[in-house]
Amino acid sequence: IVLAARRMWNCLACFALGIGILLAGCYLTGGPGWMGRYYALLRTNEQAQHSAVIMANLYGLIHSLPHALLWVGLAALAVALGLWFAAPRLALEEALALALAGGLLTSIHAYAYDCLLLLPLVLAIDRRFSARAALVASVVIGLAALLLLPREGKAPLAVAGQVALLALFAVACWRFLAHRASHPERPIALNPTSPGGNAHAAG
Repeated sequence: IVLAARRMWNCLACFALGIGILLAGCYLTGGPGWMGRYYALLRTNEQAQHSAVIMANLYGLIHSLPHALLWVGLAALAVALGLWFAAPRLALEEALALALAGGLLTSIHAYAYDCLLLLPLVLAIDRRFSARAALVASVVIGLAALLLLPREGKAPLAVAGQVALLALFAVACWRFLAHRASHPERPIALNPTSPGGNAHAAG
């Protein structure tokens, strides 16, 4: 989404090529039915574990609702649209950090240890705002991961962790966009005829 929204077509083409090579390797080694067998294996694994309630994503948050897959799809669409809107308006590292966070939220299989995917978001917050803001984000992520650890009687705690991750994504997206709107980056004017032009360009 970030690559397409920012019109980074060369990177997107390389990304598509990599996916194509991986898929070709899967079909060559696993045969034409490998995808169906892999999907059946994943379903069997999830049915045996009953672990959706502690997943660090939107699926874990709303999987027990009626028509859960529909709600998960709509929530994932909302995250994707938000990322599509934000990506061209933010610095690349901020957009990619939000993409990792959004990917975690919209995944179907993610646990507490997958919250490590949010580390680039913490670094982007530290770079854009302050170490204090990054510390707050780190505490939110750490507490959410603790709440999502397997334990007896965990459902309300897991919901709190999932809501915290969703709120972190939404607040980070909003703050990045608000900061960029109030602090637009101005291109450096390179004019060799103006006094001090070389010094300004070097800066």
